[in-house]
Amino acid sequence: MAMVSPLERIRASSGGLETQGLPRLRDTGPGNGPSFGDTLKDVVHGVNEQQVSANDMALRFMAGEVEHVHDAMLALQKARTSFSFLVEVRNKLLDGYKEIMRMQI
Repeated sequence: MAMVSPLERIRASSGGLETQGLPRLRDTGPGNGPSFGDTLKDVVHGVNEQQVSANDMALRFMAGEVEHVHDAMLALQKARTSFSFLVEVRNKLLDGYKEIMRMQI
């Protein structure tokens, strides 16, 4: 007797209701679009550019080259928020990695 997975049993019992009226999704397959690593690299690069820009804006403000303090403060806050977001993403990725490493095979 062949083993039937729980998902196959659910699909068989639902009679295909999960796909009625829904368009079929096409398989994009591997290699279509940017990889996760490339996307992460782009995000880190963007956050770094914001940090450099905010630092430059702060230095120009201290030198008296920036007229409006709010421009410098906005640049600094954007960089701080982006960096905080990046740290949280890193923390979630590490938590996921640790969870995978704890799994028993």
